[in-house]
Amino acid sequence: MAASAGMNVNPAQMRLHARKLETVANELRSSQAEVHGDVASIAQGFSGTVASGALSELLDHWERQTATGHKDLMGASGNLEANATSFENQEDRNTRRFESGGGQ
Repeated sequence: MAASAGMNVNPAQMRLHARKLETVANELRSSQAEVHGDVASIAQGFSGTVASGALSELLDHWERQTATGHKDLMGASGNLEANATSFENQEDRNTRRFESGGGQ
């Protein structure tokens, strides 16, 4: 449904931004997974040293941050989708109410 002239919210735009957030979230996870794999390979070169332990801890921290960032971005995307649907549903209800004479 296209936004009506009186509607200040464009659900199509909200959905577009939701898709962009999903894309960013998935690109973040993918690129970070590649980097994390590289760091893990480098850490193997320091096996048994303090540096290896430090790199391992840092890698664990980064992986948690990446997971949290991905989850947050996907949540924001889901919220935009839900809000777009909510605005459309409200607009439809208002239109039906107005057309039935209940809005006058």
